[in-house]
Order: sequence, then C-alpha cells, then structure tokens
Amino acid sequence: MKVSTESLIAERTAAARLGVSMSTMRRIRRRGEIECYRLSTGVVKYAPQQLEKFLSRHRLEASAVSSEAA
Repeated sequence: MKVSTESLIAERTAAARLGVSMSTMRRIRRRGEIECYRLSTGVVKYAPQQLEKFLSRHRLEASAVSSEAA
C-alpha cells in the first residue's frame, strides 16, 4: 500500500488514539498486530487506515467474548 508520509501518524499519537500506553503500542507493533512504517530516521509511524483496521478487529473480538460470556 502506497501511503504519503504526510498522512502518517506518530507512534505517541497512535497510542493515544487507541487508548493505550506507549509500551503497549510498541508491544502491539512488535507482535505484528498492526502495520507500521519505519522512516529512514528510525521514527515509527502508522497509517490512519491501519489504526482503524486494528480497532475494528479488536471491537469484533471484544463483542464476541462478551456474547460468549452471556
């Protein structure tokens, strides 16, 4: 997927959007649960679409777990 670097979101901002800490964000990234872009400077950024995809997937998982518990 071709993404403009201008539309990419910094890791700290991505963590805030997902409602997680920076260490959790790094853990999610290292596990390969979300696609990221590492710029030549070493900075990690995320495409907004990837954050939405991650949130959607985890919302579905949460609703499946809550309906199984009922």
